[in-house]
Amino acid sequence: MTARSLIFPLALLLSGVRCSAFHARILPAPVSPVLPSPTLKGFRAGVGRADITPPPGVGLSGSGPEGRRSVGYRLRLYARAMVLEDKSGERIGFVITDLPHMSPNLHRLVAERVLDSTGLGADRLILASTHSHSAPGHFYAERQYNQNTARLAGYEPRMVDFLVTRISAAVLQAYGSMAPARIAWDTTTIVGATRNRSFEAHCRNGADRADICRTPTVEYATTHAVDTVLIMLRVDSASADPAVQETRPIGALSVFAVHGTVNPTTNTLLDADVHGIVERRLEQYIESLWPAPPSSSRPRAVHLFANGAMGDASPTWDSTSRCPLAAPRRVDSLPIPRGPRGTWDFVDPAPRVAEACLGQADRDLERVGSQISQRAIELFKRLGNSLKDTATIRRAFRTVWLPGLSGLCSRPVIGAGAAAGAEDEPTRVRGWRWLFWPLLPLGVEEGGSAIQVREGVCQSPKRELLDPLQSRFVVGEHGFPETAQMSVVRIGSLVIATAPAEPTTVVGARWRREIEAGARMAGWTPKAIGIISHANGFLQYVATAEEYALQNYEGGSDLYGPGTARVLGEQMRDLARSIPPLGGGASPIAQVAPITAYPGAPRDILPIPSLPPAGARAAIQRVDCGNGVVTVHWIDAAPDVWDISRGLRISFEGSDASGRPVASQSDDDASVEVRLDGGPTHGMQKWTARWRKAAAVVAGTVTLLRGLGLPGDGQTKPFACK
Repeated sequence: MTARSLIFPLALLLSGVRCSAFHARILPAPVSPVLPSPTLKGFRAGVGRADITPPPGVGLSGSGPEGRRSVGYRLRLYARAMVLEDKSGERIGFVITDLPHMSPNLHRLVAERVLDSTGLGADRLILASTHSHSAPGHFYAERQYNQNTARLAGYEPRMVDFLVTRISAAVLQAYGSMAPARIAWDTTTIVGATRNRSFEAHCRNGADRADICRTPTVEYATTHAVDTVLIMLRVDSASADPAVQETRPIGALSVFAVHGTVNPTTNTLLDADVHGIVERRLEQYIESLWPAPPSSSRPRAVHLFANGAMGDASPTWDSTSRCPLAAPRRVDSLPIPRGPRGTWDFVDPAPRVAEACLGQADRDLERVGSQISQRAIELFKRLGNSLKDTATIRRAFRTVWLPGLSGLCSRPVIGAGAAAGAEDEPTRVRGWRWLFWPLLPLGVEEGGSAIQVREGVCQSPKRELLDPLQSRFVVGEHGFPETAQMSVVRIGSLVIATAPAEPTTVVGARWRREIEAGARMAGWTPKAIGIISHANGFLQYVATAEEYALQNYEGGSDLYGPGTARVLGEQMRDLARSIPPLGGGASPIAQVAPITAYPGAPRDILPIPSLPPAGARAAIQRVDCGNGVVTVHWIDAAPDVWDISRGLRISFEGSDASGRPVASQSDDDASVEVRLDGGPTHGMQKWTARWRKAAAVVAGTVTLLRGLGLPGDGQTKPFACK
């Protein structure tokens, strides 16, 4: 009997007991106040940014049972905010976070916290995630997401408070920096950075499929069967004096469809993935245009890089960056030849294998990130020639109750195909079968046995995972999301719509057509439409009815049946139709209905705060240098004292053989990794930081800056590379 015929405890994938308490919490429903009289101040804008990197030890969410527990960080995670206001006082706030998903509890709690100061209620605040699979979970309003989006399961209320506090700070910073501004928007295309990972399903979409479905070159076809359009809104701060035409760029909002999965599932570092590269590269370019260094800690440039219709769009990483999955092997408990056999467990690939995979992923991250960044910078430059301050803002928002809505199924169900994982990122349970009935498949595959046609059943042809146990005993009531928060925003002739889900490429195209149809009914025509996914909530994937019929990973993950894409598209059309034409009235009244969260039982996951022992002192122990890598080892306080999200921690300065400075990096760069390396030792922890890509460096210094006020802060240690 093969290992694949063993029954895997799939209940862990959908854990939660029906008889357990739901820990229900009614979320606030903050509505923006009635708009004041026209301000006559012209167009205004402000930007803000806050670090949301949690300490090591949290689960990396987005990869289910393949997601690891974090041991450190690389590209820090941020919440980036932008607040826009037109001359009539119409206001909208965008926040893009380096998180795996968005949840309505974060959205509603942040809106409640900033409402009085900014006038931004849930109806005027768009809170979305980049969908990095190397970011933390434990914050969801839905019990099943807290249990199953990472290998480390659980709901952590302190994580929610941490994120709400930091995200709110970014919004307040953006609102507080509002000043006269000019904006411009346009589009560009990026081909080759992404590919369609579910090409067979895509090509079932009839007239909406890409023409290249007929091409014999699969590589060419898959890179063209995705949404290759990047939309950018550039914002410049303008002088309060209309006679002064000088502006200073302060940021941009971009939308592009790409999964945050350049890092493989073997990664153990908190990381912003490809979006972190693109965010930083444009911010660095904008800051280079300013004549002087910053006079305060306020960011001078912020790039909100939102995700688009990316349900089937993966970055073009090399297949060698994917390590073999953890394999089930019998682990001997005693080293005795004829002793008792050990138990079955999952064994990860050897460290040298994992290191090779991660090395290739690093190269892919630089390649894909650089390609998107270059196009983004080119577009940003071009937009500088068309900046205006005359755009008007209008928004429409509603909260939709999903179970039983006409066209949707009465209850959300996860399909067996979803447990198999995506075509390019399978899970360890793909293809597994029952222990006692190995000829009877579980449906844990794409298509094939995952398809179960049943007459009169709403979810057909989806085969329910663990049927009939899922809904009755595993998930129970209120395990999955039951509401969707939808919005359509018009900024001049640009439309930004939000989706609390991962729509596939064709779903995004169909939604744009619905929005355009609704706008025409209202008497106006958008010139471009961007779809921001993972916004104000998360319904998992949304596939077309044609894709759903195949029951690949995306279709199996569509919770409310084959009509989901059509029903949500109709909601977007109605929202667009409610927005008045240019020169018309104000935004329609918002529908901010109550939402109840069912996060499950709380669990301590973040470190419990404690003080280091008396007389404790941070100390750099040694610095190793070789093979283009500089590694610093030091003793420091535990992560709960070391607030990772505040201030600089490690910085490197390097020079070449002639003594000329050649590099300077901090621990917020893709080439620097910080790890919790061991301990505790006498109440302190062991840490390491690796500066990779330091090949030209022969000597330099390492500086430890933590801002803790503890002994040892600010120390510098030289190093030399032999």
